[in-house]
Amino acid sequence: EVPIYDGSVNVDKLDDWIERLDTYFMFHHFTSKEKINCATLKLSSHALTWWKSYQRNSDEEVVSWKRFKELLRKKFYP
Repeated sequence: EVPIYDGSVNVDKLDDWIERLDTYFMFHHFTSKEKINCATLKLSSHALTWWKSYQRNSDEEVVSWKRFKELLRKKFYP
């Protein structure tokens, strides 16, 4: 079971969450888009608000899984 990520500014918590997702995706052979969709189901609170805002305000039509992780780390690393 992949835990929920709430946007806590905690390197270990975010890295653990991403690592668990990467492991899950490796076993299920998700496409990049499916990875984003699945990951967003596991966002809550500040993290979910941030992602919705990013999608509304970004010019990027498609965000890759790699880019999604970069954006998360940029936003939620201390």
